[in-house]
Amino acid sequence: MIITADGSYKLRMNNRSNALTRTSVYVSGEFGTATAKIVYHDSTGLAVPLLGGDLATGEQYLVHDGGEVVLSILVETAEEGVTAIDIVSFGVV
Repeated sequence: MIITADGSYKLRMNNRSNALTRTSVYVSGEFGTATAKIVYHDSTGLAVPLLGGDLATGEQYLVHDGGEVVLSILVETAEEGVTAIDIVSFGVV
């Protein structure tokens, strides 16, 4: 998925197998002034970060997230025409 604007982008849907308890996330592309975090949304809709900081291009992240958690990438301060963050993710048993 290529992200070019601010927002919250789901990595995987709710109906995934509960056997998948980890998510691998690869990040590439151009951030510009944008910041991106891996988050989940609590019962009130608040985005809760799962890692200690922002994502970086050229990195891979492994998140131990449990079967029921829906992960998202939260992007803020994206630059029109500059930001093009490429995210690839998949579940790991």
